[in-house]
Amino acid sequence: MKKMLSIVMVVMLILGLSLEAVTVNAQTGGTYGDLSYEIADDSVTITACNTSVTGTLQIPDVIAEYPVTKIDERAFYHCELLEKIILPQNIKEIGNYAFGYCLTLSETDIPESLEAIGDGAFIYCEKLETVDIPKNVVEIGVGAFEDCPLLTHFTVSDDNQAFTAVNGMILSKDKTELLFYPTGKKDKNPVIPSTITAIGVRAFASNLNIENFDIPDTVTSIENGAFMLCRNLKTVSIPEEVDTIETQTFFMCQSLTDVTLPSGIWLILGNAFSGCDSLKNIWYNGHDKENYVIVGEAVELNNATWHYNNILIKEDDGIFYYYKDGVKQAEYEGLVKYSGKWFYIKDGAWTKST
Repeated sequence: MKKMLSIVMVVMLILGLSLEAVTVNAQTGGTYGDLSYEIADDSVTITACNTSVTGTLQIPDVIAEYPVTKIDERAFYHCELLEKIILPQNIKEIGNYAFGYCLTLSETDIPESLEAIGDGAFIYCEKLETVDIPKNVVEIGVGAFEDCPLLTHFTVSDDNQAFTAVNGMILSKDKTELLFYPTGKKDKNPVIPSTITAIGVRAFASNLNIENFDIPDTVTSIENGAFMLCRNLKTVSIPEEVDTIETQTFFMCQSLTDVTLPSGIWLILGNAFSGCDSLKNIWYNGHDKENYVIVGEAVELNNATWHYNNILIKEDDGIFYYYKDGVKQAEYEGLVKYSGKWFYIKDGAWTKST
């Protein structure tokens, strides 16, 4: 023990650290400058940081002869003056909310050793502009990069076996699930790949630029909170194969006025539209009002005007005809809203979109 402490003191002198800068307990951990750490299973976890730390901080690769492999939950939470973090080369895990509310953090170097990024790991990093996901990351938690308003795109290593990036979005490797849409991406009318069948938990959350979204017909499921806090979203059209509107899907979308629901919808969780105080019209493509179930209170849905049974059906002649309540409206002329779009109908047939 005395020999180890002597070695530590020599290293400290070489590095120019004062004796007060480092405290060591060979069994459990200690402090290293502004950092607190724990030792377990022959590796070091950074557990906390002085929240007054400023500028650039480099976390050492090794502390007390053990590799630094983990940043613990909330270790740097509210380090609001931290601008750049240099992670150790042996890092494997960044815990939940580890860098949450690092308001001036604009840059982080993520080593290839990293395997997991926790829930909300970089939430509210208001200056963060880009994120590069290295090849060994296999897990990214819910809302890991949420509320980063300057973050306009992600990149993912081509060698990563779990994720890929398309147009700045993070998708599953097989490109069937959209997992993270950058909070700062500027598109008012998003376009997502036609390979997407699922939109992940809180995938679009807190993006303030989206105004209208025609979700493509390939999508069959939309997970919890997918569009929550998209405060400027005005209209959304949900594709026919989606049968459930999950909890908080459109939570606090305060500008949302028009929603098109598919005929196959059967379950709407009551808080799916909580806080959507501007909601005016529900365009429901089904024939029967009783086909769906709303679970729990749904004040916003109940206050909106529901429009039923406006359907365009393509017949054998290749023409789309207008049906209402299951009956072809052969003499109808005028505008009809269907699947979130307006169509001009003449003699009961679609002539053009408006």
